[in-house]
Amino acid sequence: MTKHKNAKRIEGLDSNVWVEFTQLAADPSIVNLGQGLPDISPPDYVKEGLAKASSVDMLNQYTRGFGHPLLVNALSQVYEKVCGRKIDPFTDILVTVGAYGSLFSAIQGLIEVDDEVIIIEPFYDCYEPMVKMAGGRPVFIPLRYKSAAADVASSADWALDPAELASKFSSKTKAIILNTPHNPIGKVYTKEELQVIADLCIKHDILCISDEVYEWMVYTGNKHIKIATLPGMWDRTVTVGSAGKTYSATGWKLGWSIGPQHLIKHLQVVHQNTLYTCATPLQEALAQALLIDLKRMDDPECYFYSLPRELEGKRDRMAQMLLGVGLKPVVPEGGYFMIVDVSPLNVDLSDMEKDKPYDNKFVKWMMKSKKLSAIPLTSFCGLATKDQFEKYIRFCFIKSQCVGFFLIQSHGDSTALEEKKEGEESTPPSLQPCYCRHHFGREGKRGRGGRHNMQAPNVLPLPATSEEEEGRKGKGEEHEGAPEVPPPPARPLAAYSLQKKQQQPSSSWLPVPHPERVTPGGPG
Repeated sequence: MTKHKNAKRIEGLDSNVWVEFTQLAADPSIVNLGQGLPDISPPDYVKEGLAKASSVDMLNQYTRGFGHPLLVNALSQVYEKVCGRKIDPFTDILVTVGAYGSLFSAIQGLIEVDDEVIIIEPFYDCYEPMVKMAGGRPVFIPLRYKSAAADVASSADWALDPAELASKFSSKTKAIILNTPHNPIGKVYTKEELQVIADLCIKHDILCISDEVYEWMVYTGNKHIKIATLPGMWDRTVTVGSAGKTYSATGWKLGWSIGPQHLIKHLQVVHQNTLYTCATPLQEALAQALLIDLKRMDDPECYFYSLPRELEGKRDRMAQMLLGVGLKPVVPEGGYFMIVDVSPLNVDLSDMEKDKPYDNKFVKWMMKSKKLSAIPLTSFCGLATKDQFEKYIRFCFIKSQCVGFFLIQSHGDSTALEEKKEGEESTPPSLQPCYCRHHFGREGKRGRGGRHNMQAPNVLPLPATSEEEEGRKGKGEEHEGAPEVPPPPARPLAAYSLQKKQQQPSSSWLPVPHPERVTPGGPG
């Protein structure tokens, strides 16, 4: 049986945050706000494009292995406009199975045994195992938290120390992996910060693999800059993009790599000998969608710009809710994740797994007692820095506008969530699903009985916006059985004082999102 052993290149890589927490969140009573699983619909023209593509016989067959011709042409036109340079659709672009495929092809095609690859912590969890599978050696450097410039922390408060970063470069360094906008913190690197990285790459003749899947999700006051556009960086940078993130269609699993021919050709070799090609109808539909938005890139209604406007409101709403219950959110400049400092709750988890970091235990406690799932931040860092990040967890806020947030109050400590004293009425503080037509679906699909299931007295809905309420009344979709709740005062995040909000934090209060149905998904 010795020949049945695993290959050494995957030794120690079996642990995976998505496998572990997807299994834990499989209970349908648990709301999964950990993974990047949008429940908002992709634009209609994107879905209609797929329906049309699948009805064309030849588009159900293989297409060009390195990317459907119409798609690579569309990508080249979009990114020529963004980058201000000529991009050859057939030599400078590779279409892959998601951004995962792009990262895998880049690392397998460019990293050799014993090459060092600098990875910035916290990092998207696949970076480290992909580098190790290629025989490379990850070299970690953490983003350091600076004192918040305002009452509410921002992802801009996390930064690299230039001297520390410079110390990580050596004669063995082959590449650095950059992620902007950043997952999980939401940091959008400034031009000055990117220039520090670029200068070091040029000085040491280092490659840059730039993961930019959240490139369009950048919020007011921030600007996404591609490091490949800085002087001297195009020839040494592979930029990774994603259709799933761009169009809120993660199930499509289409990604791309863009860069100079002398680098992309190595990624193409990996691709042709592993995946070979991607689904033709999906590529055709994506191409048609990109061509639509290409024509209106100067129009605010272009989906590249309308999606971040929508998400910015969701981001602010989640941050206000978290502040209101005594937690410390880090408001992201980009992306659709928000990390949260849970230390003010001071939950005693000493009786749980001794060998696990605090955030890992906190999420498991929250799933059991609050029926809410998140992702522990230590899943995105190396062993040496777990202490720095273990009081943070990550939430996802790309959820439909009709998904209200609910404050769930447990009466007493966490044991009250599972037990009741003899003679007491049971008022379980668990998520109460809402099945009115408005909350069950935007197309008017009815759920079980087509009404709110809101009998639990400890469930408090947030009001809909005035536009949503008017739309419901016009369609006869008033909330049935829902108590009227006055709208919260509209005020900017800067108006919140953490000192005031955190006087008496309690683990008996947690903000819980209330989606129609949030099911565990893939990585994100």
